[in-house]
Amino acid sequence: MNRILPAVVLAGLSSTVGAGHALAADIPALYQKHCAACHGGNGQGGTATPAIAGMPASTVAKVVNAHPPPMDRTGMTADEVAAMGRYVANLKK
Repeated sequence: MNRILPAVVLAGLSSTVGAGHALAADIPALYQKHCAACHGGNGQGGTATPAIAGMPASTVAKVVNAHPPPMDRTGMTADEVAAMGRYVANLKK
């Protein structure tokens, strides 16, 4: 019994850590799917939309969570929105 519990805990940690890496790898694809059409492939902005490259991550998350349609239909989870904020913050202006 004592040997089983640590194995279960370690297995749970491994799957959580692995999920974080998978999420990080998916953020550029989510950006292309949900953001690039309006804000440009590198966050440079569009004809009628602002540049977002380099915007603080907290601002990106706040805007995504409070934005009117069509952005409110992205279906991104809270973790994805936070990761998107970090991704956009690291885009070069």
